[in-house]
Amino acid sequence: MIEFSILKAFAQNKGVYLKYNKFINLSYIKTNFKDLYKVYNTLVLIYTKHENTSITRDELEGAYLANYPVLKDTDRRELAGLLDRIWASKVDEALLADTLEAHYARALAGQLAITALEVNEGKKPPEALREAYKEFDKRGTEIGDTEFVSDDLEALYKTVSEGNGIPWPLPCLREAMAPLRKGNMGFVFARPEGGKTTFMSQFVTHAVNYVDKPIIWFNNEQPGEEVKIRLYQAAFGITTQELFRDRAKYQALYAEKTKGLILLLDDAIIDRVKIEQIAEQYQPSLMVFDQIDKIQGFSSDKKQDRYDLELGTRYQWARELAKAYCPVIGVTQADASGENVKYLTMANVANAKTAKQAEADWILGIGSSNSDDFKLYRYLNISKNKMIGDENTKAELRHGKFQVIIEPEIARYREV
Repeated sequence: MIEFSILKAFAQNKGVYLKYNKFINLSYIKTNFKDLYKVYNTLVLIYTKHENTSITRDELEGAYLANYPVLKDTDRRELAGLLDRIWASKVDEALLADTLEAHYARALAGQLAITALEVNEGKKPPEALREAYKEFDKRGTEIGDTEFVSDDLEALYKTVSEGNGIPWPLPCLREAMAPLRKGNMGFVFARPEGGKTTFMSQFVTHAVNYVDKPIIWFNNEQPGEEVKIRLYQAAFGITTQELFRDRAKYQALYAEKTKGLILLLDDAIIDRVKIEQIAEQYQPSLMVFDQIDKIQGFSSDKKQDRYDLELGTRYQWARELAKAYCPVIGVTQADASGENVKYLTMANVANAKTAKQAEADWILGIGSSNSDDFKLYRYLNISKNKMIGDENTKAELRHGKFQVIIEPEIARYREV
């Protein structure tokens, strides 16, 4: 039995226990092997309270009897037989990861079967089965040698600061914020019609000059055709009249400039599973979620008491995508407190207290004034910036405030 060999390996070497104990599915063992569950708890108790680097059979038996003192003679004999079988099992440390994966798969398969039955009986939503299958499908991917971050300073420099990444289109932002790299997740927010689509259109058509893999824009907000036209405008800094006047010319120029790398998915109901499938298929260089709060597929068995915490799960998920694939930019709203506010702060993010903001590496607010004299001005405020800069960034501008001009007719911003 694979659980016997795992327990023996843990007892023989505390280092092995510390390395692999997180892969033990206690719920599975407790449900299916109650006696083994007690033995495992005893083993953990010994390693927690004492300085043992290993545990003998007799030590484990003595601690078990002390921990569970009310035992009949038959119980004692059963315990002795159980420990004998554990100690008689064969352990091959080189194959321990495979053994743990088999245990892990059995546990997940059991949970998958239970969830499927509960979905069939209407006790859980279909999303619960999908989540359970995802856990089963990625089984074992974490089992094995642990990789720690390198001490190699040259390698660290190349990862976080050397001239790779996607730079910002506006010079003021390039001086304040590092280029976006894999692992970075942040979001842009503003009031409705505050200039979010214009900002992202300019960013994406600028970013395409620095990538060789697709940029995927997931759009669940305004009509996709309108967003695509904004991308055409931003790419060349032209009005719709100019664009439509010579459509064949600009289509050819757009294809040449973007190399077919800007992919716009337009769907009012975009599901997280579909996004994950697309990310795996296309291995993108950048993903944009507009609007990130509207992404579906985050239903849980227990509804969050607070809507901001429920939305926060989307931002946590987006961060995981950034670490797995590429930088991620979310687009969201400022609430009513941001109306007629020039420099928006984290407190103005809609439906948020801390959960959204905590997951982001950077947060950029786009504020505006209702005054007719300032209707073409926008006010950029970097309210969060955890990214490490490079030779082009200035430390004093990390949380900078910048006044810029929006040119919606050509889908671009420019500095004053």
